[in-house]
Amino acid sequence: MKPPLVTLATDFGERDGYVGAMKGVILQRCPHAQVIDITHAIPPQNVDFGAFILRTYVPFYPAGTIHVVVVDPGVGSTRRGIVVESEGQYFVGPDNGLFSFVLAGGKSHVFSLTNRAYFREGVSQTFHGRDIFSSVAGYLAAGTPVTDFGPSIDHPVVLPHPVPRIEGDRIHGEVIHVDHFGNLITNISHEDIASIARPGANFRLTILGRRLDMLHTCYADVP
Repeated sequence: MKPPLVTLATDFGERDGYVGAMKGVILQRCPHAQVIDITHAIPPQNVDFGAFILRTYVPFYPAGTIHVVVVDPGVGSTRRGIVVESEGQYFVGPDNGLFSFVLAGGKSHVFSLTNRAYFREGVSQTFHGRDIFSSVAGYLAAGTPVTDFGPSIDHPVVLPHPVPRIEGDRIHGEVIHVDHFGNLITNISHEDIASIARPGANFRLTILGRRLDMLHTCYADVP
């Protein structure tokens, strides 16, 4: 039997022992779990960035994977903790919009984390990532049914996503992410472009007044 996969993505950085504490809690509950670091370099408290990063790696993991995502400026407040079941994968973290892309991608079931039997004893007001989310993820990896953690909810927090505006033969979009290499990632999809232009059609791209009329498929294509 393959060990259950648990991924971690946070804004905790690498200097302190916070990530190590989360891993320890998971392994206390499920010693045979395989814990995988995605990133701990999400900019502090940047929920939008965290939501986008989640979108980039989830499709490459098998069914049954448990993703713990913690970017939690509202820790200690009345914001809920949730677990989302979507397309055979599970997502554990704060209900603050981190799972917006997951919720938009298909049929999902969302449960509020209210059963304190699955939390660490003495929950910290500032470290739900360790005391609630990692603990729940560990129990989930060990086989606890997702329905045991709390009641189903209908309206999780979803971030407003900028949608491209199509006007005739023009598309107005936005840059939603700048990656490590400086690439600008927009909210304009291949489908959006195909809806207004035939393959090989002429085009013009305008960014901050700069006009481009040639597409390149890789770095080596650029002189």
